[in-house]
Amino acid sequence: MSNTRVPNDADEKVPRRYSKWDWLILPALSLLTVGCIVETFRLVDMRFFALGHSKGLPCYNTEGATGLHAVPNSVCWEKGSETGWLEYRFNSCGHRTAGECGIKVPGTYRIVMVGSSFGMGYGVPIQDDFATLLQVKLTNETGQKVEVYNESLNANYPHHILLRFDDVIGAHPDMILWAANSEEFKKDPAGNEPLKGPHGFLGHVQWQISNEARMKSLPDVVLGVSGIIHDGLDDSRIGMVTRHFLYQSQSEYVRASLLDARVAESLRKSPDPDWQARLEQIDGDVAKMEDLAKAAGTPFVAVLLPNRAEAAMISMGQWPEGYDPYKLDNDMRKIVTSHGGIYLDILPDFRDIPNPEQYYLPVDSHPDARGHALIADMIAKQFTSGAVPALTATLRKSAAARTSPK
Repeated sequence: MSNTRVPNDADEKVPRRYSKWDWLILPALSLLTVGCIVETFRLVDMRFFALGHSKGLPCYNTEGATGLHAVPNSVCWEKGSETGWLEYRFNSCGHRTAGECGIKVPGTYRIVMVGSSFGMGYGVPIQDDFATLLQVKLTNETGQKVEVYNESLNANYPHHILLRFDDVIGAHPDMILWAANSEEFKKDPAGNEPLKGPHGFLGHVQWQISNEARMKSLPDVVLGVSGIIHDGLDDSRIGMVTRHFLYQSQSEYVRASLLDARVAESLRKSPDPDWQARLEQIDGDVAKMEDLAKAAGTPFVAVLLPNRAEAAMISMGQWPEGYDPYKLDNDMRKIVTSHGGIYLDILPDFRDIPNPEQYYLPVDSHPDARGHALIADMIAKQFTSGAVPALTATLRKSAAARTSPK
């Protein structure tokens, strides 16, 4: 029998003694691990998510109260965080559209579209944006030549559209289409977004702490620091890379979206006073736009293009208490129709599409080419099923049948 003694829990444990090298090696290993993680994120970010702008003259400038403008006859290339390099080419009036401003082909039904980045087709080639696709579909389905002349532009909010409405009327529209999205409702008339601070981790944290300090006591601000840091990381490059992969999950994406005040605000059943004030501002701007359209004898039509979170929630068919993905849709319908405009409701169509959020860029949240194709189909269906009599497919086909030789 072996005389080797087996230790047990009752034995006195001898504390481990660390050498002076342990105190150097362990922190060094920790720093090396953190460094490897950060470098991995940096390399992934550089390889797949880096932003880029072409050299040469810029395509955009800002002109006071009327906001951002595209430089006429300019061409530039840009790379978004989640897109490849894309060309943005603007005509002699500074519009990203195939048609030339001021020129309307006789016999063409011209839709002049206004809006912001969703409408401009940010993140997709012009041949894949829904304005171009809608033009083709309506021409094929109505039996007449339809042109969608697109005046939409990044950061072009309702008040900016109103200030430039002479340009809209000057394009000789047979119909004006406002293609809106929730981002346009988050801005004040000057285009500022009260719910969003500077970009980057440190800028966001500093802005949020100072903002919270104006409204809360010091202990409450201290208790909320962890959440502020979390939001700051979301706005950082590391946070962007992490969210790109995390947001592939529908349920995780919806949960995370509702933690972001900038997204959740448009989904709340009971909006705060700031949001309500912005709705009232937009109501006033839309009323003036519709009056100008009436004076020109032109129908004013509007449609809400859902953001990624709205599309996901509608498809899921359920959402947390206190939220409603149809809330902004209902508010916008009320605003537009109360002044005599026509409203197209495409949100219910997302109920029958599994995981429609996959047709949007995960973090950037603009529709991709597949998303633009869906939107074009939905708007065309609304137009050709009777929303605008001049574009009703059945009437056009019946008229063509009556006039065709037997």
